[in-house]
Amino acid sequence: MRSQSAGSARGSWDGHDRKRIAMNLRRRKFLRLAAGAATAAAVARTAHTQALDFPARPVRIITHSAPGGSPDALLRIVADRLSQMWGRQVLALNHPGAGGAVAARTAAAAAPDGYTLYMPASSAFVT
Repeated sequence: MRSQSAGSARGSWDGHDRKRIAMNLRRRKFLRLAAGAATAAAVARTAHTQALDFPARPVRIITHSAPGGSPDALLRIVADRLSQMWGRQVLALNHPGAGGAVAARTAAAAAPDGYTLYMPASSAFVT
């Protein structure tokens, strides 16, 4: 014979309870997806609004190489293409010295507004 407690525990998992739990889980999943979609839409709208007026002034790209070097030539090609795309001037600035540390320090000291970019030496990231 079964004990009373075992029977009552089994009774709590009847079909009605399982359906209710499944419905709650589906509702939670739906709410998570809806919240994620709403957040993504808000972020996209904000980014689009900010992107509409970028760049509002010239953009500077700083490199570590001296004028005439391969990194400088690549930077000038990229800067010219960005100028065409954005319709704004993109300045290629050379700050040679100290294995790229001078350029890195200059870029790090710039205002964090997206108008100063840094093209580092590839050797700066090799350990």
